[in-house]
Amino acid sequence: TDISARAFDASSQSIANNSVTIIELDSETFDTDTIHDNSTNNSRLTAKTAGVYVIIGQVIFATNGTGRRLLRIQYNGSTVIAGQEWDVNQNDETSMVVSTIYKLDANDYVEMYAFQSSGGALSTTRTAEQGSELSMAKILG
Repeated sequence: TDISARAFDASSQSIANNSVTIIELDSETFDTDTIHDNSTNNSRLTAKTAGVYVIIGQVIFATNGTGRRLLRIQYNGSTVIAGQEWDVNQNDETSMVVSTIYKLDANDYVEMYAFQSSGGALSTTRTAEQGSELSMAKILG
C-alpha cells in the first residue's frame, strides 16, 4: 500500500529577519493516508500509520545576497531531525533541500522551519514546479 503525501505553499511566505519561522503548507499534490490538512495545523505532515518514512523538505528564498539561510525538519514540534545552513555570498535565489529517513509512530508529525538573516524580511518564492514543500513516504514497517 502506498502511504505518502506532498504538501506545498501555493504562493510565498514572509520570513522575518533573525527569526525561526514555521512554513505553512496550504495545498497538496497528493495525500494517500490523510497525512496533511490544508487548513488545520497545515504546517504538519502526520503519520497515520507507524513505520519508517523518507522525509524531504524544500524552501526557495527570494533573491538576496546577505546573511545566512537555514532549513530544518522537526519531529513532534521540538526535535530537529534534518537541517542545512549556509552563508549567502551572491545575490541570487537560495534553494535549500533537506532529507532524512525517520521512524514515526501513529500520530507523530514533522514540520519544516526556515531562518534567514538578510537584515529585513525575506519571502520564500514559488515557480510552477518548485517552492516551499514538504513530503514523506512510508518505506518500511
